[in-house]
Amino acid sequence: MNEQWKALILDHYKNPRLYENVADANFSSEQHNRTCGDNVKVFASLDTDAHAHFRFIGAGCSLCLASASLMMELVNDKGLDEVRLVRDEFLKVWEEGAPESSLDTWKALDGLRSYPVRSRCVKLAWQALDEIFDAWAAKS
Repeated sequence: MNEQWKALILDHYKNPRLYENVADANFSSEQHNRTCGDNVKVFASLDTDAHAHFRFIGAGCSLCLASASLMMELVNDKGLDEVRLVRDEFLKVWEEGAPESSLDTWKALDGLRSYPVRSRCVKLAWQALDEIFDAWAAKS
């Protein structure tokens, strides 16, 4: 993994973005990795324009929390269709890699693919997002 992406991952781990417990969220999902003990809870609060304000809390390894923080930056204040696009892009990056012209966030997440044993750590927050997305889509 490139040093620039390592620095970005470490920054998100040490200074997670949108890290906050939300008591009155419209949707939440908590995911656990029983193998290593990672735990992430993602919250989504809908505003009057049907955009979601995302937050998360959790405890775990650097890859788990950095991935959740990076995800927050990508999905926060987005509508359902925009969140769907971000979710689909993550799956594409995870399976195929990030194109050279991608955002730094995608390149950093692409760099995490070089740790296949830790893929569950990286995907944990994204699995919470999937659960929230499905509930949100069913309600819309």
